[in-house]
Amino acid sequence: MIQLSKCFASFALVLMTTQSLQGEILTAHPLPIPTNFKSTAAGPTGPTGPAGPQGATGATGPQGQSAVTPNYAFYYNPNSQLSIYAGETINLTILDPENAGGFTAPINGGVSIPQSGAYAISYSVFTNVKNAVIALAVNGKALPKTSVSGPLNQNTLILRLNAGDILTLTNGLLSGPINALSVSTNTRLPTVPISLTLQQIGF
Repeated sequence: MIQLSKCFASFALVLMTTQSLQGEILTAHPLPIPTNFKSTAAGPTGPTGPAGPQGATGATGPQGQSAVTPNYAFYYNPNSQLSIYAGETINLTILDPENAGGFTAPINGGVSIPQSGAYAISYSVFTNVKNAVIALAVNGKALPKTSVSGPLNQNTLILRLNAGDILTLTNGLLSGPINALSVSTNTRLPTVPISLTLQQIGF
């Protein structure tokens, strides 16, 4: 009986000591709070922030290519030209300074093209031959698609030409000469027998 009482007393002492030690540990050494914990779950998207201030104006870019060019001209010859044989040039002698931009004076009766591109062209030649054939030639080579026939040869067309090309009017008959004639009318001004206009319309 005495032994059993001692055992209970010893057990109670150990229990009190353990509780006391645990209290000291809990009081003196609290568990640390983790500071490097990272969550792998994405949070909700926050609201859109206010617009920022307007940025500075950028540098001016290079000037673009003009959509319409000033290259245009009116050429003519007020005088008669006689004995124009097959393949020969029907001479343009005057560039109208009031109706010209980008072109130069005639060269050997022809026109030098200032810039590559598409040109609207109209020409007129009055001859003494009812079946005369007049055509445009580029660098001395007649273009069949440009020819017209009759005593008053008139045509309007579009050609793509290269810078430096020489454009001329030519007699397209196979044989025999023609005359380009300045004809007097009832007015005080004679007709202009040879004329040609050009206007660049594209690149």
